[in-house]
Amino acid sequence: MSIHRMGLQISTFAMLFVSLISFHAFSAFAESQSTGRSPKGGNVRTLAVDPVNPDNVYVGTHRGIFKSTDGGQNWHIINRGLKERDILTLAIDPANSNTIYAGAYGGVFKSMNGGSDWHVVTTGLEDTRVNKLIIDPFDPETLYAGTYGGVFKSWDGGLRWSPVVRGLADTDIKTLAIDPGDRNMVYAGAFGGVFKSMNGGISWNQVNRDLRHTDIRALAIDPHSPKTIYAGAYGGIMKSKDAGDRWTSLAGLALTNIRTLALDPVKPNRIYAGAEGGILKSIDGGETWSLINSGLSDTDIRKVIVDPRKTSTLYAGAFGGVFKSIDGGETWFGVNRGLDLRDPGQQ
Repeated sequence: MSIHRMGLQISTFAMLFVSLISFHAFSAFAESQSTGRSPKGGNVRTLAVDPVNPDNVYVGTHRGIFKSTDGGQNWHIINRGLKERDILTLAIDPANSNTIYAGAYGGVFKSMNGGSDWHVVTTGLEDTRVNKLIIDPFDPETLYAGTYGGVFKSWDGGLRWSPVVRGLADTDIKTLAIDPGDRNMVYAGAFGGVFKSMNGGISWNQVNRDLRHTDIRALAIDPHSPKTIYAGAYGGIMKSKDAGDRWTSLAGLALTNIRTLALDPVKPNRIYAGAEGGILKSIDGGETWSLINSGLSDTDIRKVIVDPRKTSTLYAGAFGGVFKSIDGGETWFGVNRGLDLRDPGQQ
């Protein structure tokens, strides 16, 4: 074989190889826009929807925060001033939705202009992994942070934080919830179960009576009947009708590794549970459940939220992207245009 012919064969092979790689890259990108999975995987951690303008949706990921202003159709990254990019929780001020808090592995960040820029508010929380942030519904300057080191509280919009851990037998707090009618009633979920404070976090008591599964990952309070609480755990879902004094395990769950719970604010008997394996829905307060995975190409669910203005609209954060439903979860479709979850070295 001549050197010239060998060179032509090598060149042809190289062109075919490049074409094949380009085709696969394009296919992966197209799949990310239509199915919800990012081109090279990713990690959606949390979601939040603006209570005043629900077209504004925020996604916390391992690459920072993305924002959509058109209900998830398009996303853009909003990381200016965000020194820690691995975002675990988001909370929006109900009185001023331009004020947003983000909890990360390195503390708390705050934006006062809808995410255009961020600044650190971690005094008292330095080098602490923040798993959950909640805002006092009566005083938005008061916040709670559930962290690896317990519960912290701020009375000044996050500028300073103080530990409120008396009575917490387990300080690795995964989730928090506050009674919408009584600001002093706060609940914390941890590996060791559920803890309750009746005095705004000054002291805590464990409320695990009949709590079958104690690795608590999610808490949700019925806004119309605040004594009704749901706890999602690795193992299932429990319900209390007496503010946590006693718990009942809910049956009929096709999935049991529960990571997130969301209640319809208008019809709170309508419950959504995100888990490893997809999303469950109940329309009767947890008596019966159905699996609602139609259209979900990624069932590794991390977060489910309900649009507070139009409660048939839902968003679900999966490992590799975001899905949306406009029919109460009956069908889902990926909404990931601009949501690039690839690590910088993969781009």
